[in-house]
Amino acid sequence: MAEFQFKAYSPQGALVSGSLEAASEAAAFASLRDRQMIPVEIAAGAAPASAGGGSKARYDRVFLARFTRMMASLLASHVPLVDAVAITLENEKKARPRRMLETVRKAILNGASLSEALEKAPGFSPAYYRSMVVAGEKSGSLGVVLGDLAEQIEHEQTIRSRIRSGLLYPAILFATSLVVLFVISSVLIPAITPLFENSGKELPTAIAMVTGARVFVTENWIAILTGLALCVVAMLRARHHGAVQRAVERLAFATPLIGSLKANVEVAHFAKTLSIMLRNGVSLVNSLEATAGALKSHASRDLVARAIAELRNGERLADSIDAAGHFPMLAKRLIRIGEETGTLPDMLAHVAKTLEEESTRQVALIFQLVPPVLTLLIGLGVGSFILVIMDAVLSVNDLAF
Repeated sequence: MAEFQFKAYSPQGALVSGSLEAASEAAAFASLRDRQMIPVEIAAGAAPASAGGGSKARYDRVFLARFTRMMASLLASHVPLVDAVAITLENEKKARPRRMLETVRKAILNGASLSEALEKAPGFSPAYYRSMVVAGEKSGSLGVVLGDLAEQIEHEQTIRSRIRSGLLYPAILFATSLVVLFVISSVLIPAITPLFENSGKELPTAIAMVTGARVFVTENWIAILTGLALCVVAMLRARHHGAVQRAVERLAFATPLIGSLKANVEVAHFAKTLSIMLRNGVSLVNSLEATAGALKSHASRDLVARAIAELRNGERLADSIDAAGHFPMLAKRLIRIGEETGTLPDMLAHVAKTLEEESTRQVALIFQLVPPVLTLLIGLGVGSFILVIMDAVLSVNDLAF
């Protein structure tokens, strides 16, 4: 038996943490489920860093997407499970994924199912992924589930890739601007300052401010670095604090364009995961429990916890969804219609597809606007500074008269 630290939502919807003893992570997960709790994070030994954050940071998203897509294709072609894993292993180049795949392959050769084998390879996949694999195994449609998972992971990767590429040019421009400012402040200004001092004239305001700042940094660099280090440590600690995370989430949801994009991505992820679970014969409550582990925001996880508690009391999912401020109206209406007509899995799939397409358009729109706006702002800031400094430099000519 080993000790596991956990964070989970209670049947009343409260986030609780604690420890328990279990033979494996899967057994700890099952133990929490037996208590009607929704596991958010389980870790052996040390306590999890944050709700929903620890396991997500360990697994390789790119590798997981590649593995899932290949496995889905091979299983759809009726390749035996152990052979499919072996083929995936042969095609993997990176050392760490190869070690995990070898662990999975050996477990399957010893009679384990894919979900059980994944449990034996820590850092391979998040908890919700394994829950969906279990659903696929129980319903006999593992290949279909893996195909749906591959689409979901690939869509997330596409959005991340577009965000990174959209921010690349502004980041390069900003870094170049910092270099220009550093050269002006540390080379040009010190070179002309003695001219003003020797002439007995007062330094121009811009040059005096830059010179004063440079002297202050030179004399107090140890205190400044210490202060910056303390600020970084405080920020790293604060970002794991629930109240801080919720405040940041509220700010993100309230931000124009960014808030709508974040809501669409999160709700699409929720709808897609829940749809896959329901289509494969998992009950609504159990599907929501597995879906909770796939969600990133506190608002969404709180919503799922409340929904599960209300479903156990005879309420409808749509009633809980209506109280969610970040859910698009389209999603609320289609989920209600799906519950009333008995087509909830299909409606959730439609919600996911619609919001994924909308989020793709929003990313394209944002990054049509962000690079030129950031370029303009950086140009105005740096250009204004350079103009002020150059005006002061040109005033050197006046010293001769």
